[in-house]
Amino acid sequence: MKIKLFIIALLTTNLMACASQELNKAPEGMKVATKESVADCKFLGDIHGVSSLYGVFAEVALAKSRQQAFTQAKELGANTVVWEPFSTQYGSTSVYRCQ
Repeated sequence: MKIKLFIIALLTTNLMACASQELNKAPEGMKVATKESVADCKFLGDIHGVSSLYGVFAEVALAKSRQQAFTQAKELGANTVVWEPFSTQYGSTSVYRCQ
């Protein structure tokens, strides 16, 4: 019985890791940049994605909050994001429109 629980826990952990890697990718048409590289871009605002997950799900929470932020950035017409220092539940970013 303990072996079955261990295998289930191991598989769940692997699935979460794969899911969070997918969620951390920038959507098509968007890129992640540094503050220095957006000096010639138009600043559109600051946005924040939020997730209610935490603890062992912190990586998934951050990935989901960043996806929310990417969605908001696209709605503002941005094509570039600069991630700000973050806690595990928030994906805060400044968004820009670059040529």
